Amino acid sequence: MCIQTASKHVYEVAFGPEKGPSDTGFGSMAAHSADASPEDVVKLLPLVLGKGAFGRVYAGVYRGQRVAVKQVLDMHDDSGSQDSFAQELEVLGRCRHPNIVCVLAACLAPPRPCLVMERMDTSLDKLLYAKPEPLPMELVLCIAIQVACGLEYLHPTILHRDLKPANVLVNDPWGELPVVKLSDFGLSRLRSTALVTNSPEAGT
Repeated sequence: MCIQTASKHVYEVAFGPEKGPSDTGFGSMAAHSADASPEDVVKLLPLVLGKGAFGRVYAGVYRGQRVAVKQVLDMHDDSGSQDSFAQELEVLGRCRHPNIVCVLAACLAPPRPCLVMERMDTSLDKLLYAKPEPLPMELVLCIAIQVACGLEYLHPTILHRDLKPANVLVNDPWGELPVVKLSDFGLSRLRSTALVTNSPEAGT
């Protein structure tokens, strides 16, 4: 199964500056031409990395790089899903940081919008529950420091609102230098649009 970037209107994301989330969102986005090369094809592999009410996350390959493809279910009659997808796309388009998952492309056209993101090896929840014994303290500190760095980068302008082990992704967890990235910004909010409430309906 493939997603043709030209026919499905996949756009390259223009990121903001590395020093902080951009105030201009995606900036400029240009559609691929109709004669897209084979490199501009997202190949979905028969491996589901995650699933939920929103849809599925599949393993894939894009421009020679292994990726995670978040496919959203039909959103024609679900304004909540549309808003969540649009919000995640806007937030990730503002971010470029070593501890925030990188979005490489986005399919905006129905019936199955999707995000193409870098793929990580595992998640913190899988590490926590894979073995009965606790994680080594050195690994715990490494993960905690990088999560804190990601949040520090976000918090001037962005609230994640769904920080949990499943949304903390880890590369090479048992190596010398694990890499940790925050993911799943479907419930996130820009501070300019966030409202204070005593009874939040979503978020952790």
